[in-house]
Amino acid sequence: MKSPVYAAERRSQTHTLQTNRSGTLWIWVAALMLGPALLTALGLVVAAVLGVNLDDLLQADPEGVWFRLTNAASTLLLAMNIAQGLVVGMVSMALAVESVRREQRQQTWDLLLLTGQTARAIARGKIFASFRTLRGDFWSVVILRLGLMAGAFALNRPYEATPDVVYLLFLLGLTVAWSLIDTFIGIGCAVGAGATSIAKRPLWGMALVVVRVVVVLAGVVWMLTVFGAWLSGSPALMLGMAALGMGVLGLVAYLSVLAAEGCMRAAGAGGRLSQTISQPRTIFSRKP
Repeated sequence: MKSPVYAAERRSQTHTLQTNRSGTLWIWVAALMLGPALLTALGLVVAAVLGVNLDDLLQADPEGVWFRLTNAASTLLLAMNIAQGLVVGMVSMALAVESVRREQRQQTWDLLLLTGQTARAIARGKIFASFRTLRGDFWSVVILRLGLMAGAFALNRPYEATPDVVYLLFLLGLTVAWSLIDTFIGIGCAVGAGATSIAKRPLWGMALVVVRVVVVLAGVVWMLTVFGAWLSGSPALMLGMAALGMGVLGLVAYLSVLAAEGCMRAAGAGGRLSQTISQPRTIFSRKP
């Protein structure tokens, strides 16, 4: 994305993460649990694709070391799905909010308006910069969710029939799309909420936070519904629910960007002042 707002925000957020000691310490501590969880997730994806019967493996030695290790790995995977999802979600939204509030705190908001950047350019630049800065953390959440989906698929697959990898790949692709779009929605809402502090309209920010929570809960219910449709042997219902959900997610993502732009506009971006400065009128060409 070629945008001066995006480039400046990327540099600022990267510098913030690199100089944040608590963030670095958290990475090292979390890696002790995140690493095994990611390996477990990748192993479950490979096992599901290859059609490995997990039930046979678990029942082969129900009291042995393998059974205990599998239970421990599954518990860790579930716990890290919840923990990593919450942490990355909170950090990404905090960075997105701070990307706007920092302008007000450092008294650079008016200078940003004087550059003539529109509300759309400012909002989208900060949204995409926040999304890209934490892309590694986002993909760790995606991998953990893929492992959870693959494990559930492998444990509930009808092994008397030929393993249908197409359904598995469809559910995995849907998991990736849902995770990334859901994160994008959260960042869009956070950027809009950050702009409300400048516009002095806190109710807008609260409304965006409520929307974010509703979208997360609705997304989880939707994914469970799609998976349940596969379990019930209704591929048409599964495809229909998947298409409907993706359509709604795409619409909400677009509306979150529009909401962020509206909050920027309410905070003064793209107003008459910035438009006048970006396109100044001169009277020196008038003849005496």
